[in-house]
Parts: sequence; C-alpha cells; structure tokens
Amino acid sequence: MTARLGSLIGLGCLLMVLTPQATSQRCSAFTWRSTLGENPLATHSGKVVLVALMKGYCSYCITQASRLDALKNRLASEGYPDIAMVIVNGGESISRNSISNLQQASSIPVIQDNEQHTMYQEIFRRNKDDFIVYDRRVKFLYL
Repeated sequence: MTARLGSLIGLGCLLMVLTPQATSQRCSAFTWRSTLGENPLATHSGKVVLVALMKGYCSYCITQASRLDALKNRLASEGYPDIAMVIVNGGESISRNSISNLQQASSIPVIQDNEQHTMYQEIFRRNKDDFIVYDRRVKFLYL
C-alpha cells in the first residue's frame, strides 16, 4: 500500500515512508512530551497516519494542504477509508500568524508547532514539505 499511497499523493514532495516493509529503516514511535499538551495522534492508534509538515505562509504548502482532502477521498474510494491525516504548521511567528491559510485550505486538522520547533526538530525530526507515513503498528507514546 505504501507505494500506492506515494503515487496517489502526487504533490511533488518528499514522501518519508517509515514502515519496516518499505525501507531498511525501522519504524519507531516518537515520544510525545506532556509539555506539548495532548498528543494529537494518540486517537489514531491502529490507523495509517499521514503527517504533513507545512508552513502557513508558504503558497506551495497551502496548495498541498488543499489537495489533501481530495487524496483522502480518493484513498477512501479505493478501499483505504481509515487513513488519518494531520498537518503540522511551523513554529516561527510568520507561520503561527498564517495558520488560518492552512485551516481554510483543507478540512484536515492543523496542529501548531511551538516557537522552539519541537515537533519539527525533536518529535518528527523532519522539515517543511516532508510527509511522514506511520503504519498501523506504531504506538504513539505519551510521556
């Protein structure tokens, strides 16, 4: 399914697929610190989860966000109705001030990174325009 998902995304971005079958890299759960508030992915345990790292001021990111609804609908129509998606907005002030651009572009939930970029740098260890796909076996830890 991961190859199919990669071809369906078609957004021209790096697709980070972190599943044992797809790469030699082991899929590891991240640890969500309680100082960040409630873990927004905890409710998606047992599902495939696509995390899109975007920035609200970036027109390319806004276009990507607007296409995620269509992707979710297409995947559902092709037999993958339980794929969860989350957008993570960058933590710098220009991104925080522009979060509404991502929220208006898509019905996919948008979560806000903090000023220290904890989600980007420490939790997901990825950058803007990266997509991370977690398979059903990942347990999202909360500490």
